[in-house]
Amino acid sequence: MRLLNSKTLKFEEFEQSSPNVPRYAILSHTWGDDEVTFRDIRSKPIQALASKKGYTKIAHTCRLAQDNNLDYVWVDTCCINKSSSAELSESINSMFRWYENAFICYVFLSDYVPGVEFRDCRWWTRGWTLQELLAPKQLVFYDAKWKYVGSKISLIEEISRITGIERTVLFDKREMFLCSVSQRMSWAAFRETTRVEDEAYCLLGIFDIHLSLIYGEGRKAFRRLQEEIIKRKADLTIFYWYTPRNDMDAQYTSLFAESPSAFRLGTALKPSTSEFSEFLLTNKGVLFTDVTDLALVKGPKGDDVMYGFLVGWDNHGAPSAIMLRKVGPGIFCRDGHRPVHGDGRTLDRVDLGVLSAKNNFYILPDPGLAIEESMLRARRHALRLPHNEHFQLHSVVPSGMWDATDRVFLLTPRRSVFEYDLEWQYHVILAMTFSVVFGSMKVQLVVLYLNETGLVIFEWQQYPEHAEMLFAEKNKEKSIPLSDLQRYMPYITALSSSIEIELSEDWRARITVSRQPGTLQVASEGVKVWDIGFSLSYRREERN
Repeated sequence: MRLLNSKTLKFEEFEQSSPNVPRYAILSHTWGDDEVTFRDIRSKPIQALASKKGYTKIAHTCRLAQDNNLDYVWVDTCCINKSSSAELSESINSMFRWYENAFICYVFLSDYVPGVEFRDCRWWTRGWTLQELLAPKQLVFYDAKWKYVGSKISLIEEISRITGIERTVLFDKREMFLCSVSQRMSWAAFRETTRVEDEAYCLLGIFDIHLSLIYGEGRKAFRRLQEEIIKRKADLTIFYWYTPRNDMDAQYTSLFAESPSAFRLGTALKPSTSEFSEFLLTNKGVLFTDVTDLALVKGPKGDDVMYGFLVGWDNHGAPSAIMLRKVGPGIFCRDGHRPVHGDGRTLDRVDLGVLSAKNNFYILPDPGLAIEESMLRARRHALRLPHNEHFQLHSVVPSGMWDATDRVFLLTPRRSVFEYDLEWQYHVILAMTFSVVFGSMKVQLVVLYLNETGLVIFEWQQYPEHAEMLFAEKNKEKSIPLSDLQRYMPYITALSSSIEIELSEDWRARITVSRQPGTLQVASEGVKVWDIGFSLSYRREERN
Protein backbone atom coordinates (compact mmCIF):
# COMPACT_ATOMS: atom_id res chain seq x y z
CA MET A 1 0.00 0.00 0.00
CA ARG A 2 1.40 3.38 -1.00
CA LEU A 3 0.74 6.30 1.39
CA LEU A 4 1.59 9.96 1.03
CA ASN A 5 3.45 11.58 3.89
CA SER A 6 1.26 14.50 4.97
CA LYS A 7 4.30 16.64 5.84
CA THR A 8 6.82 15.88 3.11
CA LEU A 9 4.43 14.90 0.28
CA LYS A 10 6.65 11.91 -0.39
CA PHE A 11 5.43 8.35 -0.99
CA GLU A 12 6.12 5.58 1.49
CA GLU A 13 5.37 1.92 0.82
CA PHE A 14 3.76 -0.50 3.31
CA GLU A 15 2.68 -4.11 3.09
CA GLN A 16 -1.08 -3.76 3.38
CA SER A 17 -1.50 -7.01 5.33
CA SER A 18 1.14 -5.96 7.85
CA PRO A 19 0.14 -4.72 11.33
CA ASN A 20 2.76 -1.99 10.90
CA VAL A 21 0.66 0.07 8.49
CA PRO A 22 0.41 3.48 10.20
CA ARG A 23 -2.81 5.33 10.84
CA TYR A 24 -3.86 7.36 7.82
CA ALA A 25 -6.59 9.64 6.51
CA ILE A 26 -8.27 8.99 3.18
CA LEU A 27 -9.96 11.34 0.73
CA SER A 28 -13.28 10.82 -1.05
CA HIS A 29 -14.09 13.25 -3.84
CA THR A 30 -15.20 13.55 -7.45
CA TRP A 31 -12.52 13.86 -10.06
CA GLY A 32 -12.01 17.11 -11.89
CA ASP A 33 -9.66 18.59 -14.45
CA ASP A 34 -5.90 18.81 -13.90
CA GLU A 35 -5.60 16.29 -11.06
CA VAL A 36 -2.22 15.54 -9.45
CA THR A 37 -1.09 12.09 -10.58
CA PHE A 38 1.34 9.46 -9.36
CA ARG A 39 3.88 10.57 -11.94
CA ASP A 40 3.54 14.22 -10.82
CA ILE A 41 4.36 13.36 -7.21
CA ARG A 42 7.31 11.25 -8.33
CA SER A 43 8.84 13.71 -10.74
CA LYS A 44 7.82 17.27 -9.89
CA PRO A 45 8.77 19.62 -7.07
CA ILE A 46 6.09 20.93 -4.76
CA GLN A 47 6.15 24.34 -6.48
CA ALA A 48 5.21 22.67 -9.78
CA LEU A 49 2.53 20.57 -8.12
CA ALA A 50 0.95 23.66 -6.59
CA SER A 51 0.20 25.03 -10.05
CA LYS A 52 -2.21 22.18 -10.75
CA LYS A 53 -5.89 22.57 -9.85
CA GLY A 54 -5.98 19.21 -8.10
CA TYR A 55 -3.19 20.12 -5.73
CA THR A 56 -5.49 22.15 -3.46
CA LYS A 57 -7.50 19.10 -2.35
CA ILE A 58 -4.30 17.18 -1.57
CA ALA A 59 -2.94 20.10 0.46
CA HIS A 60 -6.17 20.44 2.45
CA THR A 61 -6.31 16.69 3.02
CA CYS A 62 -2.76 16.77 4.42
CA ARG A 63 -3.60 19.77 6.63
CA LEU A 64 -6.67 18.04 8.07
CA ALA A 65 -4.66 14.87 8.63
CA GLN A 66 -2.06 16.78 10.60
CA ASP A 67 -4.86 18.35 12.66
CA ASN A 68 -5.88 14.77 13.49
CA ASN A 69 -2.28 13.83 14.35
CA LEU A 70 -2.00 11.64 11.25
CA ASP A 71 1.26 11.49 9.36
CA TYR A 72 -0.12 9.83 6.24
CA VAL A 73 -2.92 10.22 3.73
CA TRP A 74 -4.22 8.22 0.78
CA VAL A 75 -5.63 9.99 -2.28
CA ASP A 76 -6.74 7.94 -5.29
CA THR A 77 -5.59 10.48 -7.90
CA CYS A 78 -1.91 10.11 -6.97
CA CYS A 79 -1.40 7.05 -4.77
CA ILE A 80 -2.06 4.53 -7.57
CA ASN A 81 0.29 4.04 -10.48
CA LYS A 82 -2.37 3.65 -13.13
CA SER A 83 0.20 2.86 -15.82
CA SER A 84 0.61 -0.54 -14.13
CA SER A 85 -2.39 -2.75 -14.86
CA ALA A 86 -1.37 -5.13 -12.07
CA GLU A 87 -1.23 -2.34 -9.51
CA LEU A 88 -4.50 -0.86 -10.73
CA SER A 89 -6.23 -4.23 -10.42
CA GLU A 90 -4.85 -4.81 -6.92
CA SER A 91 -5.82 -1.30 -5.85
CA ILE A 92 -9.41 -1.52 -7.05
CA ASN A 93 -9.87 -4.92 -5.43
CA SER A 94 -8.37 -3.54 -2.18
CA MET A 95 -10.04 -0.14 -2.17
CA PHE A 96 -13.00 -0.99 0.05
CA ARG A 97 -10.57 -2.36 2.65
CA TRP A 98 -8.38 0.75 2.40
CA TYR A 99 -11.35 3.00 3.11
CA GLU A 100 -12.47 0.63 5.84
CA ASN A 101 -9.07 0.67 7.58
CA ALA A 102 -8.58 4.44 7.37
CA PHE A 103 -8.68 6.33 10.65
CA ILE A 104 -10.93 8.96 9.04
CA CYS A 105 -12.35 9.76 5.61
CA TYR A 106 -12.68 13.36 4.41
CA VAL A 107 -15.41 13.92 1.81
CA PHE A 108 -14.74 16.96 -0.34
CA LEU A 109 -17.88 18.30 -2.05
CA SER A 110 -16.36 20.53 -4.72
CA ASP A 111 -19.77 21.79 -5.94
CA TYR A 112 -21.32 22.40 -2.51
CA VAL A 113 -21.53 26.17 -2.70
CA PRO A 114 -24.19 28.65 -1.55
CA GLY A 115 -27.44 28.04 -3.43
CA VAL A 116 -26.77 24.33 -3.94
CA GLU A 117 -28.62 21.76 -1.85
CA PHE A 118 -26.60 19.12 -0.02
CA ARG A 119 -28.55 16.38 -1.79
CA ASP A 120 -27.79 17.88 -5.23
CA CYS A 121 -24.02 17.49 -4.97
CA ARG A 122 -22.44 15.41 -7.70
CA TRP A 123 -20.76 13.19 -5.10
CA TRP A 124 -24.07 11.37 -4.47
CA THR A 125 -24.36 10.34 -8.13
CA ARG A 126 -20.99 8.68 -8.64
CA GLY A 127 -20.51 4.92 -8.52
CA TRP A 128 -17.20 4.87 -6.65
CA THR A 129 -18.43 7.05 -3.81
CA LEU A 130 -20.93 4.42 -2.66
CA GLN A 131 -18.26 2.23 -1.07
CA GLU A 132 -16.48 5.38 0.11
CA LEU A 133 -19.66 6.28 2.02
CA LEU A 134 -20.16 2.86 3.56
CA ALA A 135 -16.69 1.54 4.35
CA PRO A 136 -15.04 4.16 6.66
CA LYS A 137 -15.36 4.10 10.42
CA GLN A 138 -15.41 7.91 10.53
CA LEU A 139 -16.58 10.06 7.64
CA VAL A 140 -16.87 13.84 7.60
CA PHE A 141 -18.06 16.25 4.90
CA TYR A 142 -16.47 19.50 3.72
CA ASP A 143 -17.91 22.02 1.28
CA ALA A 144 -16.20 23.69 -1.69
CA LYS A 145 -14.33 26.08 0.67
CA TRP A 146 -13.24 23.19 2.91
CA LYS A 147 -15.63 24.29 5.60
CA TYR A 148 -16.88 21.49 7.86
CA VAL A 149 -20.45 20.41 7.03
CA GLY A 150 -21.05 17.46 9.35
CA SER A 151 -20.34 13.78 9.86
CA LYS A 152 -22.03 10.70 8.50
CA ILE A 153 -23.57 10.11 11.92
CA SER A 154 -24.78 13.69 12.47
CA LEU A 155 -26.30 13.77 8.95
CA ILE A 156 -27.51 10.17 8.94
CA GLU A 157 -31.21 11.00 8.45
CA GLU A 158 -30.59 13.15 5.39
CA ILE A 159 -28.03 10.74 3.94
CA SER A 160 -30.53 7.90 4.28
CA ARG A 161 -33.15 9.92 2.39
CA ILE A 162 -30.68 10.84 -0.36
CA THR A 163 -29.24 7.37 -0.89
CA GLY A 164 -32.13 5.07 0.05
CA ILE A 165 -29.76 3.23 2.38
CA GLU A 166 -31.17 2.28 5.76
CA ARG A 167 -29.79 4.10 8.79
CA THR A 168 -28.73 0.84 10.40
CA VAL A 169 -26.41 0.18 7.45
CA LEU A 170 -25.01 3.72 7.54
CA PHE A 171 -24.39 3.39 11.25
CA ASP A 172 -22.77 -0.06 11.09
CA LYS A 173 -21.39 -1.32 7.76
CA ARG A 174 -21.65 -4.93 8.98
CA GLU A 175 -25.40 -4.59 8.50
CA MET A 176 -24.73 -4.17 4.77
CA PHE A 177 -23.83 -7.81 4.42
CA LEU A 178 -27.22 -8.80 5.88
CA CYS A 179 -29.00 -6.93 3.08
CA SER A 180 -30.13 -8.85 0.02
CA VAL A 181 -28.22 -8.65 -3.24
CA SER A 182 -31.00 -6.71 -4.99
CA GLN A 183 -31.14 -4.19 -2.16
CA ARG A 184 -27.40 -3.52 -2.35
CA MET A 185 -27.63 -3.27 -6.13
CA SER A 186 -30.43 -0.71 -5.78
CA TRP A 187 -28.08 1.63 -3.91
CA ALA A 188 -26.00 1.86 -7.10
CA ALA A 189 -28.95 1.97 -9.51
CA PHE A 190 -28.94 5.77 -9.89
CA ARG A 191 -25.17 6.21 -9.81
CA GLU A 192 -22.86 6.65 -12.78
CA THR A 193 -19.26 5.91 -13.67
CA THR A 194 -17.09 7.35 -16.41
CA ARG A 195 -16.14 3.93 -17.74
CA VAL A 196 -18.86 1.33 -18.18
CA GLU A 197 -16.73 -1.44 -16.63
CA ASP A 198 -16.52 0.55 -13.40
CA GLU A 199 -20.26 0.01 -12.86
CA ALA A 200 -19.16 -3.45 -11.76
CA TYR A 201 -15.71 -2.76 -10.36
CA CYS A 202 -16.97 -0.06 -7.96
CA LEU A 203 -19.23 -2.67 -6.31
CA LEU A 204 -16.58 -5.29 -5.54
CA GLY A 205 -16.28 -4.28 -1.90
CA ILE A 206 -20.05 -3.98 -1.46
CA PHE A 207 -20.30 -7.70 -2.26
CA ASP A 208 -16.90 -8.75 -0.89
CA ILE A 209 -15.90 -10.03 -4.33
CA HIS A 210 -12.49 -10.18 -6.00
CA LEU A 211 -12.55 -9.80 -9.79
CA SER A 212 -9.88 -9.46 -12.42
CA LEU A 213 -10.08 -6.15 -14.27
CA ILE A 214 -10.53 -6.17 -18.04
CA TYR A 215 -11.05 -2.65 -19.33
CA GLY A 216 -12.55 -2.92 -22.77
CA GLU A 217 -14.98 -5.73 -21.91
CA GLY A 218 -17.87 -3.28 -21.51
CA ARG A 219 -21.08 -4.69 -19.99
CA LYS A 220 -19.49 -8.09 -19.58
CA ALA A 221 -17.86 -6.77 -16.42
CA PHE A 222 -21.22 -6.45 -14.67
CA ARG A 223 -22.21 -9.87 -15.94
CA ARG A 224 -19.02 -11.36 -14.49
CA LEU A 225 -19.77 -9.69 -11.16
CA GLN A 226 -23.24 -11.26 -11.02
CA GLU A 227 -21.87 -14.68 -11.92
CA GLU A 228 -19.27 -14.39 -9.18
CA ILE A 229 -21.94 -13.38 -6.66
CA ILE A 230 -24.10 -16.43 -7.35
CA LYS A 231 -21.07 -18.66 -6.83
CA ARG A 232 -20.77 -17.34 -3.31
CA LYS A 233 -24.26 -16.39 -2.18
CA ALA A 234 -27.54 -18.29 -2.52
CA ASP A 235 -29.65 -15.15 -2.83
CA LEU A 236 -32.30 -15.28 -5.54
CA THR A 237 -32.98 -11.55 -5.33
CA ILE A 238 -30.04 -11.04 -7.69
CA PHE A 239 -32.54 -11.91 -10.45
CA TYR A 240 -35.13 -9.35 -9.30
CA TRP A 241 -34.51 -6.50 -11.73
CA TYR A 242 -36.47 -4.78 -14.43
CA THR A 243 -35.65 -2.76 -17.54
CA PRO A 244 -38.61 -0.97 -19.23
CA ARG A 245 -39.33 -2.52 -22.61
CA ASN A 246 -41.67 -1.89 -25.50
CA ASP A 247 -43.65 -4.24 -27.72
CA MET A 248 -40.85 -4.32 -30.28
CA ASP A 249 -38.35 -5.76 -27.81
CA ALA A 250 -37.63 -9.48 -27.74
CA GLN A 251 -40.21 -11.65 -26.04
CA TYR A 252 -37.51 -13.40 -24.02
CA THR A 253 -34.75 -11.70 -22.06
CA SER A 254 -31.57 -12.43 -20.16
CA LEU A 255 -31.68 -13.83 -16.66
CA PHE A 256 -28.96 -11.36 -15.67
CA ALA A 257 -29.21 -7.58 -15.53
CA GLU A 258 -27.19 -5.48 -17.97
CA SER A 259 -26.26 -2.80 -15.43
CA PRO A 260 -27.03 -1.70 -11.84
CA SER A 261 -29.64 0.71 -13.22
CA ALA A 262 -31.94 -2.29 -13.76
CA PHE A 263 -32.33 -2.54 -9.97
CA ARG A 264 -34.31 0.69 -9.71
CA LEU A 265 -37.43 -1.11 -8.54
CA GLY A 266 -36.98 0.42 -5.12
CA THR A 267 -38.16 -2.69 -3.27
CA ALA A 268 -36.00 -3.79 -0.33
CA LEU A 269 -36.44 -7.52 -0.81
CA LYS A 270 -35.68 -10.17 1.74
CA PRO A 271 -34.44 -13.38 0.12
CA SER A 272 -36.78 -16.35 -0.06
CA THR A 273 -36.16 -18.54 2.96
CA SER A 274 -37.23 -21.80 1.33
CA GLU A 275 -34.52 -24.40 1.25
CA PHE A 276 -33.07 -25.77 -1.94
CA SER A 277 -29.78 -27.52 -2.37
CA GLU A 278 -28.10 -25.21 -4.86
CA PHE A 279 -28.22 -23.06 -7.93
CA LEU A 280 -25.21 -22.75 -10.13
CA LEU A 281 -24.17 -21.61 -13.56
CA THR A 282 -23.53 -24.43 -16.02
CA ASN A 283 -22.89 -24.54 -19.76
CA LYS A 284 -26.59 -25.40 -20.20
CA GLY A 285 -27.91 -22.56 -18.09
CA VAL A 286 -28.41 -21.74 -14.42
CA LEU A 287 -29.40 -24.98 -12.71
CA PHE A 288 -31.86 -24.81 -9.82
CA THR A 289 -32.45 -27.95 -7.76
CA ASP A 290 -35.12 -28.92 -5.24
CA VAL A 291 -36.96 -25.63 -5.73
CA THR A 292 -40.22 -25.29 -3.80
CA ASP A 293 -41.01 -21.75 -4.91
CA LEU A 294 -41.98 -22.29 -8.54
CA ALA A 295 -45.66 -21.40 -8.87
CA LEU A 296 -48.34 -21.01 -11.48
CA VAL A 297 -49.85 -17.53 -11.44
CA LYS A 298 -52.63 -15.83 -13.34
CA GLY A 299 -51.53 -13.84 -16.35
CA PRO A 300 -52.81 -10.41 -17.42
CA LYS A 301 -55.58 -11.84 -19.64
CA GLY A 302 -57.38 -13.58 -16.80
CA ASP A 303 -57.39 -17.15 -18.09
CA ASP A 304 -53.65 -17.05 -18.89
CA VAL A 305 -51.32 -19.02 -16.67
CA MET A 306 -47.67 -18.13 -16.23
CA TYR A 307 -44.76 -19.51 -14.26
CA GLY A 308 -43.64 -17.36 -11.35
CA PHE A 309 -40.39 -18.03 -9.53
CA LEU A 310 -40.48 -16.55 -6.04
CA VAL A 311 -37.20 -14.78 -5.29
CA GLY A 312 -38.03 -12.78 -2.16
CA TRP A 313 -40.46 -10.86 0.02
CA ASP A 314 -40.88 -7.14 0.54
CA ASN A 315 -41.09 -5.46 3.94
CA HIS A 316 -44.86 -5.96 3.99
CA GLY A 317 -44.59 -9.70 3.40
CA ALA A 318 -45.74 -9.51 -0.21
CA PRO A 319 -44.03 -12.01 -2.51
CA SER A 320 -41.93 -10.90 -5.46
CA ALA A 321 -41.27 -13.19 -8.40
CA ILE A 322 -39.65 -13.26 -11.80
CA MET A 323 -41.86 -14.51 -14.60
CA LEU A 324 -40.67 -17.41 -16.72
CA ARG A 325 -41.56 -19.00 -20.03
CA LYS A 326 -41.07 -22.71 -20.49
CA VAL A 327 -38.86 -23.52 -23.47
CA GLY A 328 -38.70 -27.29 -23.23
CA PRO A 329 -38.84 -30.02 -20.60
CA GLY A 330 -37.02 -28.72 -17.55
CA ILE A 331 -35.82 -25.58 -19.35
CA PHE A 332 -37.13 -22.03 -18.85
CA CYS A 333 -36.20 -18.55 -19.97
CA ARG A 334 -37.18 -15.20 -18.61
CA ASP A 335 -40.28 -13.53 -20.04
CA GLY A 336 -39.22 -10.31 -21.74
CA HIS A 337 -42.57 -8.54 -21.61
CA ARG A 338 -43.55 -9.45 -18.04
CA PRO A 339 -40.22 -10.02 -16.31
CA VAL A 340 -41.20 -9.38 -12.68
CA HIS A 341 -44.18 -9.53 -10.38
CA GLY A 342 -44.05 -7.58 -7.15
CA ASP A 343 -44.28 -4.01 -5.85
CA GLY A 344 -46.77 -5.09 -3.21
CA ARG A 345 -49.15 -6.83 -5.61
CA THR A 346 -50.56 -10.15 -4.54
CA LEU A 347 -49.13 -13.13 -6.36
CA ASP A 348 -52.36 -14.72 -7.62
CA ARG A 349 -51.45 -18.40 -7.60
CA VAL A 350 -53.29 -21.05 -9.57
CA ASP A 351 -53.31 -24.52 -8.07
CA LEU A 352 -53.56 -26.99 -10.94
CA GLY A 353 -51.50 -29.73 -9.33
CA VAL A 354 -49.13 -29.71 -12.29
CA LEU A 355 -45.97 -28.85 -10.34
CA SER A 356 -43.91 -31.14 -8.17
CA ALA A 357 -43.32 -30.32 -4.51
CA LYS A 358 -39.67 -29.89 -5.48
CA ASN A 359 -38.64 -28.90 -8.97
CA ASN A 360 -35.35 -29.16 -10.84
CA PHE A 361 -34.88 -26.96 -13.87
CA TYR A 362 -32.57 -24.73 -15.87
CA ILE A 363 -33.07 -21.07 -16.75
CA LEU A 364 -31.29 -19.98 -19.90
CA PRO A 365 -29.10 -16.96 -19.07
CA ASP A 366 -29.18 -15.60 -22.63
CA PRO A 367 -32.04 -16.93 -24.77
CA GLY A 368 -30.56 -15.64 -28.03
CA LEU A 369 -31.95 -15.90 -31.54
CA ALA A 370 -32.29 -19.69 -31.43
CA ILE A 371 -34.79 -19.64 -28.57
CA GLU A 372 -37.84 -19.34 -30.81
CA GLU A 373 -36.80 -22.34 -32.90
CA SER A 374 -36.26 -24.35 -29.70
CA MET A 375 -39.76 -23.48 -28.54
CA LEU A 376 -41.27 -24.36 -31.90
CA ARG A 377 -39.42 -27.67 -32.03
CA ALA A 378 -40.66 -28.71 -28.57
CA ARG A 379 -44.27 -27.93 -29.51
CA ARG A 380 -44.51 -29.06 -33.12
CA HIS A 381 -46.92 -32.06 -33.30
CA ALA A 382 -47.20 -32.04 -29.51
CA LEU A 383 -50.33 -32.94 -27.55
CA ARG A 384 -52.23 -29.88 -26.42
CA LEU A 385 -55.11 -29.70 -24.00
CA PRO A 386 -57.36 -26.74 -24.93
CA HIS A 387 -59.31 -25.20 -22.08
CA ASN A 388 -62.65 -26.96 -21.55
CA GLU A 389 -64.95 -25.59 -18.87
CA HIS A 390 -66.75 -28.92 -18.52
CA PHE A 391 -63.59 -31.00 -18.04
CA GLN A 392 -61.49 -29.35 -15.35
CA LEU A 393 -57.83 -30.33 -15.33
CA HIS A 394 -56.44 -31.18 -11.87
CA SER A 395 -53.07 -32.81 -12.38
CA VAL A 396 -50.61 -33.91 -15.06
CA VAL A 397 -47.69 -36.33 -15.17
CA PRO A 398 -44.86 -35.82 -15.95
CA SER A 399 -44.86 -32.24 -14.75
CA GLY A 400 -41.44 -31.58 -16.26
CA MET A 401 -42.81 -32.06 -19.79
CA TRP A 402 -45.98 -30.05 -19.24
CA ASP A 403 -46.13 -26.39 -20.20
CA ALA A 404 -49.02 -24.84 -18.31
CA THR A 405 -48.90 -21.63 -20.37
CA ASP A 406 -49.46 -23.30 -23.74
CA ARG A 407 -51.18 -26.34 -22.16
CA VAL A 408 -49.00 -28.79 -24.11
CA PHE A 409 -46.86 -31.82 -23.35
CA LEU A 410 -43.48 -30.80 -24.72
CA LEU A 411 -41.54 -33.06 -27.02
CA THR A 412 -37.86 -33.88 -26.86
CA PRO A 413 -35.83 -35.95 -29.30
CA ARG A 414 -34.37 -39.27 -28.24
CA ARG A 415 -30.69 -38.95 -28.98
CA SER A 416 -27.68 -41.21 -28.74
CA VAL A 417 -24.20 -41.24 -30.17
CA PHE A 418 -25.40 -43.30 -33.13
CA GLU A 419 -28.90 -42.06 -33.86
CA TYR A 420 -31.13 -39.04 -33.75
CA ASP A 421 -34.88 -39.62 -33.67
CA LEU A 422 -36.30 -37.16 -36.16
CA GLU A 423 -39.88 -38.31 -35.56
CA TRP A 424 -40.23 -37.17 -32.04
CA GLN A 425 -42.45 -39.23 -29.81
CA TYR A 426 -43.35 -39.31 -26.17
CA HIS A 427 -41.10 -41.92 -24.67
CA VAL A 428 -42.88 -41.82 -21.32
CA ILE A 429 -46.45 -42.23 -20.12
CA LEU A 430 -48.54 -39.05 -20.14
CA ALA A 431 -51.24 -38.96 -17.49
CA MET A 432 -53.95 -36.41 -16.72
CA THR A 433 -56.76 -36.20 -14.17
CA PHE A 434 -60.00 -34.33 -14.80
CA SER A 435 -63.24 -33.76 -13.00
CA VAL A 436 -66.60 -33.48 -14.72
CA VAL A 437 -69.87 -32.59 -13.00
CA PHE A 438 -73.26 -34.09 -13.80
CA GLY A 439 -75.76 -32.23 -11.65
CA SER A 440 -74.88 -33.10 -8.05
CA MET A 441 -72.57 -35.90 -9.16
CA LYS A 442 -68.84 -35.31 -9.62
CA VAL A 443 -66.75 -37.82 -11.54
CA GLN A 444 -62.96 -37.97 -11.54
CA LEU A 445 -61.36 -39.24 -14.73
CA VAL A 446 -57.87 -40.41 -15.65
CA VAL A 447 -56.61 -40.07 -19.22
CA LEU A 448 -53.41 -41.76 -20.34
CA TYR A 449 -51.43 -41.43 -23.53
CA LEU A 450 -49.07 -44.15 -24.69
CA ASN A 451 -47.33 -44.25 -28.05
CA GLU A 452 -48.51 -47.80 -28.69
CA THR A 453 -52.19 -47.39 -27.81
CA GLY A 454 -52.85 -43.67 -28.00
CA LEU A 455 -55.39 -42.12 -25.62
CA VAL A 456 -57.27 -44.23 -23.09
CA ILE A 457 -59.60 -43.21 -20.29
CA PHE A 458 -60.89 -44.70 -17.05
CA GLU A 459 -62.67 -43.57 -13.92
CA TRP A 460 -60.48 -42.99 -10.86
CA GLN A 461 -62.70 -45.04 -8.59
CA GLN A 462 -62.37 -48.04 -10.91
CA TYR A 463 -58.67 -48.42 -10.10
CA PRO A 464 -57.97 -46.09 -7.17
CA GLU A 465 -54.73 -47.74 -6.06
CA HIS A 466 -53.25 -47.60 -9.54
CA ALA A 467 -54.43 -44.03 -10.02
CA GLU A 468 -52.77 -43.02 -6.76
CA MET A 469 -49.57 -44.70 -7.93
CA LEU A 470 -49.63 -42.84 -11.27
CA PHE A 471 -49.90 -39.45 -9.59
CA ALA A 472 -47.71 -40.13 -6.57
CA GLU A 473 -45.23 -37.36 -5.83
CA LYS A 474 -42.25 -39.58 -6.67
CA ASN A 475 -43.64 -40.12 -10.20
CA LYS A 476 -44.87 -36.60 -10.78
CA GLU A 477 -41.81 -35.06 -12.40
CA LYS A 478 -40.69 -37.96 -14.60
CA SER A 479 -43.66 -40.37 -14.75
CA ILE A 480 -43.77 -44.07 -13.97
CA PRO A 481 -41.83 -46.29 -16.41
CA LEU A 482 -44.00 -48.11 -18.96
CA SER A 483 -42.67 -51.50 -17.85
CA ASP A 484 -43.83 -50.83 -14.28
CA LEU A 485 -47.23 -49.68 -15.48
CA GLN A 486 -47.72 -52.83 -17.53
CA ARG A 487 -46.70 -54.94 -14.58
CA TYR A 488 -49.01 -53.20 -12.10
CA MET A 489 -51.85 -52.61 -14.59
CA PRO A 490 -51.87 -55.62 -16.95
CA TYR A 491 -55.41 -54.71 -17.97
CA ILE A 492 -54.22 -51.45 -19.52
CA THR A 493 -54.34 -52.97 -23.00
CA ALA A 494 -58.06 -53.54 -22.49
CA LEU A 495 -58.76 -49.88 -21.81
CA SER A 496 -60.20 -47.80 -24.62
CA SER A 497 -60.75 -44.17 -25.50
CA SER A 498 -64.35 -44.29 -24.25
CA ILE A 499 -65.97 -44.82 -20.89
CA GLU A 500 -69.57 -45.05 -19.80
CA ILE A 501 -70.69 -43.39 -16.57
CA GLU A 502 -73.84 -44.44 -14.73
CA LEU A 503 -75.68 -41.28 -13.80
CA SER A 504 -78.87 -42.89 -12.51
CA GLU A 505 -80.87 -46.04 -12.96
CA ASP A 506 -82.14 -44.71 -16.25
CA TRP A 507 -79.34 -42.61 -17.68
CA ARG A 508 -75.82 -43.25 -18.88
CA ALA A 509 -73.17 -40.80 -20.11
CA ARG A 510 -70.49 -41.80 -22.61
CA ILE A 511 -67.26 -39.83 -22.61
CA THR A 512 -64.85 -40.26 -25.49
CA VAL A 513 -61.38 -38.76 -25.62
CA SER A 514 -59.66 -38.23 -28.95
CA ARG A 515 -57.11 -36.07 -30.66
CA GLN A 516 -57.70 -33.74 -33.58
CA PRO A 517 -55.36 -31.49 -35.58
CA GLY A 518 -54.93 -28.01 -34.14
CA THR A 519 -52.72 -24.93 -34.37
CA LEU A 520 -50.78 -23.30 -31.56
CA GLN A 521 -49.44 -19.77 -31.85
CA VAL A 522 -45.84 -19.64 -30.66
CA ALA A 523 -44.29 -16.17 -30.87
CA SER A 524 -44.76 -15.13 -34.50
CA GLU A 525 -45.53 -18.55 -35.94
CA GLY A 526 -48.34 -21.06 -35.80
CA VAL A 527 -47.33 -24.70 -35.30
CA LYS A 528 -49.36 -27.86 -35.90
CA VAL A 529 -50.35 -29.70 -32.73
CA TRP A 530 -52.70 -32.48 -31.70
CA ASP A 531 -55.59 -31.20 -29.59
CA ILE A 532 -57.00 -33.51 -26.94
CA GLY A 533 -60.76 -33.22 -27.05
CA PHE A 534 -63.73 -34.77 -25.28
CA SER A 535 -67.13 -35.70 -26.65
CA LEU A 536 -70.06 -36.38 -24.40
CA SER A 537 -73.26 -38.24 -25.24
CA TYR A 538 -76.18 -39.54 -23.20
CA ARG A 539 -78.39 -42.53 -23.56
CA ARG A 540 -81.39 -43.72 -21.68
CA GLU A 541 -81.34 -47.25 -20.37
CA GLU A 542 -84.07 -49.27 -22.07
CA ARG A 543 -86.17 -51.29 -19.66
CA ASN A 544 -88.43 -54.18 -20.57
